[in-house]
Amino acid sequence: MVTVTLPADAANKDGFGFRIVSIFDPAGTDYAPVAAASTYGPGGAWRIDNFTVTGTSLGTHQNQIAGLKLYPNPVTNGVLNVTTDNNEIKEVTVFDVLGKQVVKASTEQVVNVSNLKTGVYMVKVTEAGKTATRKLVIK
Repeated sequence: MVTVTLPADAANKDGFGFRIVSIFDPAGTDYAPVAAASTYGPGGAWRIDNFTVTGTSLGTHQNQIAGLKLYPNPVTNGVLNVTTDNNEIKEVTVFDVLGKQVVKASTEQVVNVSNLKTGVYMVKVTEAGKTATRKLVIK
C-alpha cells in the first residue's frame, strides 16, 4: 500500500485538482510525475511542493508456502510437479487467463495437466492453510 501525504495548507479549490499518474512501491528514493490541471485555463500559478509518499508492504512472509516449486515450467509432457518443504497434501487449482478453473486436484506432488491447451495459466496452491499463486506455461 502506498500513502500520499499532502500538507494541511494544500487546499483543493473548485476547478483545480491533481491526480497520481503512477503508483509504485519504492525501495529508496525515487521520483514520479504528478499531473495537475485547471478548468480556468492558462495563466495561473502552480505550486507543488512538500508532499511525502510512503510505501508499506501488504504481504508478509508468514503466509508463504516454504520451498514451493512448480516444475517443469513450461510443461511439455502434461505433468506438473508441485513440491514443498513439507510434502503435505496440497490443493492445486489451475485457472486460464479468463479466470475459469480448468484443473483442480488434491495431491502430494503430481498434477495431470495433459488436457490443457498451449498457453499461460495461473496455479493456486494451498497447503496447511497457506496459499500461493504462480504462473504456469503449457507448451
